Amino acid sequence: MRILLIWVLPIAAFVGFCWWYTNTLGPLTPAEIAAYTEKFAQRDQTPARLEQIKRFMEEDDGGEFLMINLIEMRSGDAAAKAEEAMAKYRDFILPEILWRASHPVLVGATVSQAIDLQGLEGAERWSQVALVRYRSRRDLMEIGSHPDFVASHAFKLEAMSKTIAVPFAPPFVNVADMRVFLGLVFFFVMTVLHFFFGRSRGSAVADEGDFSGAVAAAARARASVSPPADPVAEAPAPPPAPPAPAPEPSAPETGSVLDESSEEGKGEEEEKKDS
Repeated sequence: MRILLIWVLPIAAFVGFCWWYTNTLGPLTPAEIAAYTEKFAQRDQTPARLEQIKRFMEEDDGGEFLMINLIEMRSGDAAAKAEEAMAKYRDFILPEILWRASHPVLVGATVSQAIDLQGLEGAERWSQVALVRYRSRRDLMEIGSHPDFVASHAFKLEAMSKTIAVPFAPPFVNVADMRVFLGLVFFFVMTVLHFFFGRSRGSAVADEGDFSGAVAAAARARASVSPPADPVAEAPAPPPAPPAPAPEPSAPETGSVLDESSEEGKGEEEEKKDS
């Protein structure tokens, strides 16, 4: 039962995470596109930018995407204030993207100016690079249309002197996909636990078998050894008593018989004489 739980519970948790991490609603619908377009139109957006956002929504395939951000932070006397403003922006944006199964993948400072640059002026220098994973275009539109987004985005503009953000589709094998990472971690942990508890259970069964075998062997040994002789129990039984002799018939009293016969003889003689 314990081995079953080791596999069932993590697999159930992993399936639930994959369901939350994956866009299960499909691409944006025409009604959603119209609603988001109306929200963005109420803000200070140029027609060209509004058209570009609408086209981005219409080309939605329902899948995840990555956004690469090049950032140049304000420097000099405004550096400290810029960092403070960026911290306020992160306080809003991080909970919003994490709640929607989106997250930063890579964030780091640049180590040099642009090495290869063509057809773009003023893009030689950047201070930070950030790569962010979004679950879907719907999630990005939800964040962008949030009532507090405009105020928080103002902190971002205050912190940066320039920025560029370009979305792109991830490769088939996406190392930034947390499903791949957590799947490998879950498999490794479950394998270790299975080996550990399986080995412990096997050792317990083996110990129980050894104990049972020892008990059986001891019982057989006791049965094969004769108990010590009891002098009382082992003493020979006395021989049976001989049967009592049958009583002999008593001899008749000879004296009385002779007297009777003599008296009878005398009587007969007297009768002869009288006759």
